[in-house]
Amino acid sequence: MLKMKHLEKVVKIIQRKTTRVPRVALILGSGLKTLVDAMEDAVIIERKTLPHYPRSRVEGHGTQVVLGSLAGVDAIVFTGRVHAYEGHTLEALAFPVRVAKQLGAHTLIVTNAAGAINSRFAPGDIMVIEDHLNFVFDSPLVGPNDERFGPRFPDASAIYTPALRERLNVVASSLGIQLRHGV
Repeated sequence: MLKMKHLEKVVKIIQRKTTRVPRVALILGSGLKTLVDAMEDAVIIERKTLPHYPRSRVEGHGTQVVLGSLAGVDAIVFTGRVHAYEGHTLEALAFPVRVAKQLGAHTLIVTNAAGAINSRFAPGDIMVIEDHLNFVFDSPLVGPNDERFGPRFPDASAIYTPALRERLNVVASSLGIQLRHGV
């Protein structure tokens, strides 16, 4: 079981390797780990060197925590992540998010590859998530509340920030990229 002392230890190790304070955190799904090649002044940390950091066993997922500048913005990038279907707890799934928050990140972008039931979608389409359904019936918010991560029951009406989604639409449109939207 992960404990707050484990989180604090990982944060301290990362802070000893860089003074960079990330504004944005990215958790990359399959196929996007090469995004770190675009980072400037990157500090690369293998997750296996971070004690208590949850390990993914999914083939193709990256194994690094990278801090650097991405398009002029200080960022922390997690190449790959752990999954509940691997037997990890929701607390473990939230671990990188909490690390990023403790390091200073206020914006989180998560990517993934997924199937769809919408027959108008095709393989390779990019979909912007507008909301989600929790069929796990569990939450990483279970347990003692730690105010460092916000209120016990955060406002869930705009988890997928409308302003960020709109900005993504504008940028994609300017690049000629068609976005899908869904739940």
